[in-house]
Amino acid sequence: MDDWFEASRKQFEAVTQKAAQALEQRVDAAVEVLIDTSDRLSEDLDRAIAPALDSLDHSLDQLNQWETEIAQQINQQLSDWLPEVPAVAEAERRLDDWVDQTGVALGQALRPMEQTIKPLFNEHSPCIACRHYHGEAYGDTGQMLVCAMYPFGFEGKDCPDWESTWVDSTAPKE
Repeated sequence: MDDWFEASRKQFEAVTQKAAQALEQRVDAAVEVLIDTSDRLSEDLDRAIAPALDSLDHSLDQLNQWETEIAQQINQQLSDWLPEVPAVAEAERRLDDWVDQTGVALGQALRPMEQTIKPLFNEHSPCIACRHYHGEAYGDTGQMLVCAMYPFGFEGKDCPDWESTWVDSTAPKE
């Protein structure tokens, strides 16, 4: 009886192994067909859509050129109709100067805050709130210049060249 059972088990194992191999072959064939079909579909879509995209790109270029020409014409017409008024020109110049000065002042006011926060994010804890901190990346590699004294950052805990970026507003100005 044990021989019959063992023979049946081996026969069942052989049949299931053949069925698994046949199923694997059919799945592999189906995957190949799916890949080929999706490749052909992708190529067909590319061939069908590419001319439309090229046409759209050309139309957008023409529209942009037309918009630029119209803006130039309008600007020329306004310049011809409206003579330059010295008071307006002076006001524009003063406004431009004020905007420039405000931008510089705002940058100077925010610099201490930036030099306090950026080292935290860039993991340069000895540089927090140091006036020498630069922390900008340069070149194709994005190599960061931490500061002029320690281009790659100070390795220790307390930098000997650290100077506060925060100005004491109560101190007398020199």
